[in-house]
Amino acid sequence: MTKKYAIINFKGGVGKTTITWLIGKYLSQYKNQNILMVDLDPQMSLTLGLSLKDDGFLKNNYNEWFKERLQKKETIYYLMESYYKNSLKDYDLSSFVFNNEKNLFILPSYEKLYLIELMNYERKKFKNFIKDIIYKLNEKYLFDIVLFDCPPNFTNLTYSVFEYVNQIIVPCNPDIYAKKGLELLIQTLQILITKYGLTQKEYDFYSFINKARLHSGHFTNETQNFYDELKKLQKHYYTNFKIHVLNTYLPERVDIKRAMQNQKFPEDYDYYLDSLCNEIGVLD
Repeated sequence: MTKKYAIINFKGGVGKTTITWLIGKYLSQYKNQNILMVDLDPQMSLTLGLSLKDDGFLKNNYNEWFKERLQKKETIYYLMESYYKNSLKDYDLSSFVFNNEKNLFILPSYEKLYLIELMNYERKKFKNFIKDIIYKLNEKYLFDIVLFDCPPNFTNLTYSVFEYVNQIIVPCNPDIYAKKGLELLIQTLQILITKYGLTQKEYDFYSFINKARLHSGHFTNETQNFYDELKKLQKHYYTNFKIHVLNTYLPERVDIKRAMQNQKFPEDYDYYLDSLCNEIGVLD
């Protein structure tokens, strides 16, 4: 059975995209898992991070593939339009997915996703959109794990993702705003369940410190203080939600985005990713 995780925080800049890639790359390269990464953010950070060269131009193999997708209107934007009007039954969705490297695939974003939010669409019609497209993709690819890189706000796509997943990874920088982003995320989900008819189920939130500042191998006082604040959320009782504040952290590194662009997993990060995946139970 395919496992699925949403990576999200309603505070931007916490490293959601980088973490999506790190988890996907680690599991495909070191654990031989068949991984799909889905970029749901109109800013296209994951898509561009994997497709741009150092000179700012698209890599040739991706550029040719994406040009053909645009000509054939085979992007997630057109897929949403079609889904709203009809269904997915006439689509061969395999052409929407780019095989980035062995065992690692991406369903890229498209900047026109912004327009979906400006149209007067009935939100509930997108409720099962994500579930349906993953089901159809699995007819061919049989993905072990699907990772959703979500935008830092509520959209039709995040609504559909929340209907599909029940495991949510919430990275937090060592600052008060990232904690607030997690609290806002919980409040939003509560509204979605009551107002927009999300299926009631138990959600597991896995939160951890990203970009942790260290001194002599330990958290700085500032990072420790914010970690302690995050741990307090774990003690709260929320209907339908369970918060897990992980022991795992990812240390601050300035070159981590370049690792994604070069598609080379940082070897000294395997310990951290192994610990993260074990705590979340990715391979259970």
